[in-house]
Amino acid sequence: MSKFCGNCGTELQDDAVQCYNCGFNVAPPQQTDNNGNDLTPGEKIANLTKDKAVWLFSKMKNDKKLTGIILGAVVGVIAVIVALCLIFGGGYETAIDKYVDAMYYADVDAFFDSQPDILVQKELDDLGLSESKYKDQLESLLEVTHKTVIATYGEDFDIDYEVTYEKEVEGDDFEELLDELKDEGVPKKSVSKAYKIEVEFSIDGDKKDDTLDREFVVAKIDGDWFIVDGN
Repeated sequence: MSKFCGNCGTELQDDAVQCYNCGFNVAPPQQTDNNGNDLTPGEKIANLTKDKAVWLFSKMKNDKKLTGIILGAVVGVIAVIVALCLIFGGGYETAIDKYVDAMYYADVDAFFDSQPDILVQKELDDLGLSESKYKDQLESLLEVTHKTVIATYGEDFDIDYEVTYEKEVEGDDFEELLDELKDEGVPKKSVSKAYKIEVEFSIDGDKKDDTLDREFVVAKIDGDWFIVDGN
């Protein structure tokens, strides 16, 4: 035997799914959802801790003296799950991060990642370019922008941002956005949420400090956030 209970340390048979001593579930955590899709890192972490929480609740039913301690432990477990899911899942800020990397640091891959694959492919088709050729041309353009930023703010510059306004796109406005994205080839059912946001960018440079305000529409498409409109 080479398998041990993660709760009490009891040595177990390799094919055991539950600890003989404490009843803790030792089966491998689920790695896919009900449709067979791979779980996100946050969902996998949630699965790793879920069985522990179930065991704690069962112990609480059988030993009332431990109720207070166990409730505290369960609250802690839930807090960890929420925090880690937020870290690994991310919000629409990930789309802003990619925008900054692309537009200010000439990161071509970030530019491509900031758009849904279907929109990238449509743009390639419209331009009649291969992805590699398009990347080469885009890299040249972004490099020009990067040099302009350096000339304006200095070689050693830093960018931070704050979302100063946020409003969820709902009702007729959401339907209108879905129609616009559908015209670009994005299926309506793939868009689950959208926000109108205002972002204040703070640039701290050797030559100059500056503040820039931008407005964006961000949308969650197939589980990832993208900037779909901006000015």
